[in-house]
Amino acid sequence: MKPTGIAFDYDYTLGDSTKGILICANEALSRLGWPPFSAEQIQKTIGMSLKETYRALTGDPSPEHAQAYHLYFREKAQEVMAPNASFYPGAAELLKQLVEEGYLLGIVTSKQRLQIEKILQLHHLRPYFETVLGGDDVSAEKPDPEGLLRVQSEWKLQPQQLLYIGDSLVDAKTAQRAALPFVAVTTGVTPQEAFSPFPCCAILNSLQELLPFLESL
Repeated sequence: MKPTGIAFDYDYTLGDSTKGILICANEALSRLGWPPFSAEQIQKTIGMSLKETYRALTGDPSPEHAQAYHLYFREKAQEVMAPNASFYPGAAELLKQLVEEGYLLGIVTSKQRLQIEKILQLHHLRPYFETVLGGDDVSAEKPDPEGLLRVQSEWKLQPQQLLYIGDSLVDAKTAQRAALPFVAVTTGVTPQEAFSPFPCCAILNSLQELLPFLESL
């Protein structure tokens, strides 16, 4: 069954906010007494919840410290996240074409919804999306399927009618747990072979390959 709705992750799927993430992460870590972490170390955590990011970076199991990291990160994000975010070349044109072809579009991300809304507004792309769900809109963040299942319910779609597109194993797990079809893109830090344990409909090198894939269905 051909999808009628498409939900995207944001970071490394539609665009890149690495610069803002690095600033926010190291600011929050510094306030907790940690030395700066490298861009490579932090990039590997993009897509995780902020609390999981803290634990993955530091190995510190303290829930209090993870919560503080979460709060400090978001505090700094108000200042630096949206101005340092971008969309991949061709993403705006792709979104426009998908809407013109009748697809419902949404974003399901671990990022705070306020930041995604700001990024979309800055790039004049908010009108293309029916639904934007951030990590603060759900009781459990990805890979819990709550966000995707909410979109499916709101749009009144059968599982095979909603396609999720993401760049990370967290995204692949989220789609699997929601029993939704998944397309991986390798525009992030996750290599193609890492997706092999998951039932991906396709693994694309870039979003530019999405329209030909959809036309082939």
